[in-house]
Amino acid sequence: MSSSPNPTNPIARIFKFEPYRDLFRTLADSLESALLVLSEDGSRLLTANHAFLLLTGYARSELDGLPPSMLFAGDAGEQALARILSDREGGEFQMQDVPLLDRAGETRLVDLTARAAGRALLLSAVPSIERQRLALLEQAQAERLSGLTALAESLLEGDASNIGSALDIARRMLCASHLALYRVSPTGPGYQLDGDLPAEFPRSLEASSFKPLPRSSRWELGQRPQHALHKAARSADIAILRTTSLGTAKAWVGLLVASWRAADTEPADADDLLRVIANLCHAAIQMSQQHASVAELETAVNALEAQIQAQFEASAEGMLAIDESLAILEANPAAARLLGYRQDELRGQSLRDVLVGPEDVMTTVLDALGHDHVAERPRLTIHRRDGTPFPVHLRAAPIAQGPVRLLIAFGDRSEQQAMEDET
Repeated sequence: MSSSPNPTNPIARIFKFEPYRDLFRTLADSLESALLVLSEDGSRLLTANHAFLLLTGYARSELDGLPPSMLFAGDAGEQALARILSDREGGEFQMQDVPLLDRAGETRLVDLTARAAGRALLLSAVPSIERQRLALLEQAQAERLSGLTALAESLLEGDASNIGSALDIARRMLCASHLALYRVSPTGPGYQLDGDLPAEFPRSLEASSFKPLPRSSRWELGQRPQHALHKAARSADIAILRTTSLGTAKAWVGLLVASWRAADTEPADADDLLRVIANLCHAAIQMSQQHASVAELETAVNALEAQIQAQFEASAEGMLAIDESLAILEANPAAARLLGYRQDELRGQSLRDVLVGPEDVMTTVLDALGHDHVAERPRLTIHRRDGTPFPVHLRAAPIAQGPVRLLIAFGDRSEQQAMEDET
């Protein structure tokens, strides 16, 4: 006698032989989501996993022979069951907020994922509140990310005055009653308060106040106050007080202080958020200090450049600033007067066309540039614009950086030459 053929669908095979049914239950019970198996026509409940039993309160034996209409009751439940039966050939589909009756007769809203499996229908049920919780969690994470972005943009502009507005953004993100920063004072050894704290809190802290506090600390009302800030929080009826230090033990930059008047409003990740906020504040303070240092340096450089320019202009010697192409970038009034040009006429001219004489001046210039040292000619004759010769002492000094590559200075030696000729 020929044996009957085995079903080709593995799910259908599960319900033909008891060993497969037991294997299915073992595998299904390992799932976290609730799983329910219906007959092809939806008239019988074939099996369910352990998660479904926990969701509905039924025992496994109580589900045997239980009609699905007892689980999907009411108009909404009947409509959901009807759709499951009508769409079983269309592959997997999902429904949200389907009413499911538990053993106590209470309605639970679940999100169903249904699909046909041979001669059975597989339903996976997840409480709708879980989807809503995940949606709220995603929304909260998006809002938090947006808040951190706004906070970073506010702080990293590098303006120290933005600390106050940045702390307000961070306070709302933390759902805190108060958020403030004790930051190192630019005028004294202490730390000044920046932000909003109740009047009971000190307006400044000494550097020694940091020693009793760990890098991050949490104090709550009812605990013994170990620090001046704890005593202030108790006096101000603060339920939770958190502090996070900025900087290192060698050089504390500040102390971030957050408080909550109601303990249940403190977020679970408050410590992590405060660390991120503290690091951003630290970076902002450092950038602000760097910007201030750069501004001071620029002021000093500008003053030095002005001083050099004044000396350049006032020098009795002729001075020419030369670029890498040997064109004149700047000429002082003395150079223009000695050479017979207006000062603006010398700018842009080639050095070869200006320092003209019976001897080649360019050898001295190229010697200074090529060997990167000061070259000079104590006795050199050059011609003015009108062709009049006059003796000069010429020096050429290379410049390492910037558009000016060479500075040429020359002084009129006419009087000295005349005296030498007489003797």
